[in-house]
Amino acid sequence: MIFAKDDKTPLRLCLFVEPSPFTYMSGYANRFQALLQYLADKHLEDDVHIVTTEVVNTMNLPQTWLGFPIHYTAGFRLPHYPLMSLSCDYTLRSLRTVIHHRPHIIHASSPGFLVLSAALISRMFSIPLLVSYHTHLPIYVRTYLPKLFGLPEWIVWQWIRWVHHVLADLTIVTSPQIQQEFQQHGIDQVMVWPKGVDTNTFHPRYKDEAMRAIMTDGHKEDFLVVYVGRIATEKGLHLLPEIMKRLPPNVRLCCIGIGPYEEELRSLLLPTNRVVFTGPLQGRALSQAFASADVFVMPSTSETLGFVVLESMASGVPVVAARAGGLVDLIRDGETGFLVTPNDADEYANRIRQLQLDASLRDKMAQRARLDTETWSWTASMETLRMQYYSVARQNMRLRWEQRLWNMFSFSGRRRVDGMQSEE
Repeated sequence: MIFAKDDKTPLRLCLFVEPSPFTYMSGYANRFQALLQYLADKHLEDDVHIVTTEVVNTMNLPQTWLGFPIHYTAGFRLPHYPLMSLSCDYTLRSLRTVIHHRPHIIHASSPGFLVLSAALISRMFSIPLLVSYHTHLPIYVRTYLPKLFGLPEWIVWQWIRWVHHVLADLTIVTSPQIQQEFQQHGIDQVMVWPKGVDTNTFHPRYKDEAMRAIMTDGHKEDFLVVYVGRIATEKGLHLLPEIMKRLPPNVRLCCIGIGPYEEELRSLLLPTNRVVFTGPLQGRALSQAFASADVFVMPSTSETLGFVVLESMASGVPVVAARAGGLVDLIRDGETGFLVTPNDADEYANRIRQLQLDASLRDKMAQRARLDTETWSWTASMETLRMQYYSVARQNMRLRWEQRLWNMFSFSGRRRVDGMQSEE
């Protein structure tokens, strides 16, 4: 089945998503919620079922989202990151859902364990499998595991190649930088899921003096730097204390979010006495927090895209971010923000200081950033997914998994099918 833009054929879609996009706050959760919103608004005739996981009593969790049924599998939490729930689906809930639903296509998130259930089921019933990649595992391996001469990272790349080159009919990633890295590792059926941002929810009009007073601990006249996101080691937040040491006393920092690194980060930032931790914010409060800052700082080098950067730009706040990963695809250096050398606290501090001293430059960057985000529509992004990428995954099913397994070990004479071209 090929879904053209004017095609009215209802789509039966099964989403395998972990951790849950309804209880776990992250950029990828925003993307899947945007997909469901698009389907509810534009393709209400589509039959969509969501398989996800949670550890808590699922009776207290939403059973539908925008009218689409949610099916929960039994989950477990990671010891070092208890906020995240994953699942091996030993109850076979996903299998029962697919047998009953008989979808035209399965769309699974990666990395995780539920994608393996999706791959097995797709082979059992000859259902096309599209896998979207949202968290760059090699960065996490470098952060949390011993180096051991690069062995853990090599193992992770074998896993990634197996899932995305052997099992998936099509992989989509969130930035051209990750696409290029995948292709360098022999994963050739990769497309970019276009970026999008909710420019109504995140808008300069939400700037709020009361919120700014909270974020600055009552010092509204001071220059306000904000970070929003998971407070975790892989986000490069160890740089924040070093950056703050290099900035004058009238620069304040507000950290919005929660995570396993929070307690240590609080202790490291305590001597500055110029930092506020708000915990996680949602809804209007989050919109106000973004718009009420002067500069957004993103020291992470692990972003496959960087939704919080998009949301800051949409809020009319310039960003100082690492020149790494998907962030390079968002910021026009010197025009909509600054890209700096990763882990260089001096350069971060200098760019923040430059924006503090030059209000005209800060305003111009804010305006350009806002204009850029107005061209990044969620509707266009999701139309590309539904109308093009789901069809490409179906076309690619003619490549049998045995052939792709052979290609994994033979890099000559490989046939490439990406919906656009085929080469021998």
